[in-house]
Parts: sequence; structure tokens; C-alpha cells
Amino acid sequence: INTSWRVIATHVEQPDQGVILRWRKRTGVQQSVFLCVKAKADPDPSRGLEGDEICIDMANQERVDMKSESNIIVEFFFSASGSKGYPANAGYEPTGKDLKCQYNYRFQIEGYNHNQEHVATSDWSNEVYIKPRSTVFDVPLRILKSNFAVPTNSLEYFVEHFAEFNIHGKHPQQLVILSKIKVCYHKNWNDFRDCKSDFRLTAYMGESSVKCEKDTRSGTVRNFDTTGLFQPLDVGMDIDDDEEARTQELDDAIIGPNQSLELGAGDRRLTDVFITLRKSSGEDVAEGKLDWWDLVEAFEQDEDQQIFVELVTDKVEGEFDEEWLVWVEAEVTFRNELDPECEQMPFKDRFFQSDPPGEPLGRSGVRQEL
Repeated sequence: INTSWRVIATHVEQPDQGVILRWRKRTGVQQSVFLCVKAKADPDPSRGLEGDEICIDMANQERVDMKSESNIIVEFFFSASGSKGYPANAGYEPTGKDLKCQYNYRFQIEGYNHNQEHVATSDWSNEVYIKPRSTVFDVPLRILKSNFAVPTNSLEYFVEHFAEFNIHGKHPQQLVILSKIKVCYHKNWNDFRDCKSDFRLTAYMGESSVKCEKDTRSGTVRNFDTTGLFQPLDVGMDIDDDEEARTQELDDAIIGPNQSLELGAGDRRLTDVFITLRKSSGEDVAEGKLDWWDLVEAFEQDEDQQIFVELVTDKVEGEFDEEWLVWVEAEVTFRNELDPECEQMPFKDRFFQSDPPGEPLGRSGVRQEL
């Protein structure tokens, strides 16, 4: 007896755009007459997409003609084009609400008998990405690919470049680089209990700096970075109202490498970049947070590509009790590990200012081109 119910989802464009759900008829169980078809897309903050859920009640299923009577395949069509599905004589039912482009959906089916009593529930299907429908402008490329294709084995190319034994288990990432870092100290910096200590800046994207540092040291992902040690300025009474005099450039304060921060997320759903001020002993004394899309916006809209964040520490009555301890300013650039030749262009020469270099499909829906 086969009681499992696996559903396979496939994106199609012709004669109508949508997703075909197919599954093998199960043996030894009560068969479904009506279906409740569910589609679910999880939120994707990295692309600014909210979640989406669609449910179609009491839909009919269709049997696919097979050569063997014992091999029965059943299917259902889920529209993504705004039309009512295939012509009625093809057996497909109107679907009502459509799937949305650029979303990743999974599907689940509930079966009901003639009395509309629940019979069974399927497993969630494989994930399907709903891409925009091809236009007439894509026809020449399709003809070229069909009739004059370059004899390249795409699987061989993928294995050669991105298999684990070649990338050594590392996750290719979109990395942000914070360079030309400046630190401005609060005018009451000398009231801070650790003002005479040596410090470094750290950055991480994840649930904790300890875990991110461990993951980065393992070599599989780069979601943590730190600058070298530097000695803060001595903020005296004569410069407490002079912000420029209280600002320190780390390129001058740090001797040697580690003058910048370079990191990315191990999970594309993470968008928070945490910046901390850490003592040489390893204790974090102040922290601030940046949003990934604020970094992208600084890269896109500002010719200087500058961003700043305030680092906040715990207030201590009678000592330092200000709203912020230091603020950090840095220049924002990006590096893509999948496409190392995709480099930053001068601001005035950029054709598309919607995504950082190498972003495969960002908020604009187009890739940053060189």
C-alpha cells in the first residue's frame, strides 16, 4: 500500500503561464474527487517581498494519458498569467487568484470525497520560482539557442567551478566592503569608563557575533570581520565642540592590514548588519545596526557612497549616560564571489543604479551590468 502523496511542481509558459502539479495515483487508499490546492511563498526580506498564500477550493483533478494502465498520473494547473487557464475542453479549471512573479512557491493538496469529507493531505511540493513570461523579444534568442547552441555541458561547467571540492565547501556570497572608515567620538568620551583602552571594530550578519566568528573561521562562509586594533583619540575640553577634531580615520590609526570590514550573509533572508566597538580584551562595549538595503541605497544614490551608524552603549548613571558613544562613517562597495569579474564602475558611468555589482536579481529585477 502506497500511502505517501508526493506532488511535483513544474513551471510552464505555453499555452498558458503557470505551474502544473502532478502526482502518481496512490494505491490501496480512498481516492479524492475534489481538491483543495494551496500555494505558499515565504517572505523574502532580502528582495523586499512579503509572503503570499493562495487557496483554491473544490477543484477538479485531471488524469494524464499514459501507455500503461497501471501507471496513472494526475495533474492540476495553477495559473500565473491572469487568464482563466486552458480552454475548457482541455479539462483545466479556472484558478481565481494568480501566482505572483518573482515569488518562490511550494504547493500542497488536500483531497475530499463525494461527500466533501477530508481524505488525505499531500506533502509540500518542490519549490518553484515564478519568472516573468517571455516576450516577443526573447524569440530570436530562443531560436539561436535551439538551432545554434554552443556545445557546452552546463552540468560539467557547474561542477568544475562550483562543486564542493573546488570551492572547498565555501558558500559563494555577495559581500559588502566598508572602507575608509572614520570614527567620531562623543564630546563626553572621557567620561566613558574604558576610554583609555585599545579598540577594534567588528561586523557580523547572523544571530550572534560568536557564532558568525566561528563560521567565518571554518572557511565555509564570511559573515564576520574585524579591523585591527587602534588607540582612540584623547578628547579634551578644548576640542569637545569640534566634531572634526574628534573624528579619527582608521586608515591612519591602524598600522598594516585590516583597515576595512568585508562580510556578507550566510542566509539571504538576513538583512541586519551589526557593527560593534570591541575592547582589546574581546568585550563589546557599543553596538549599532545597519540594514542591507540602506547599504545598497548608499551605493546607488550617493556619489561618495557614504553611510554612517551610531554605536550605543549601556548608560551608567554618574558616568557616561549619553544617547550614543561613537558614530562610524564608511564608504560602501560590493564584491561578488560568484562573478569576480563583475567589478564596481565609476558612479557617473553606471547604466543601472538599482543593484550592487553582481546582484543576480534585486529590487529592480535587472542585473547590474558592466
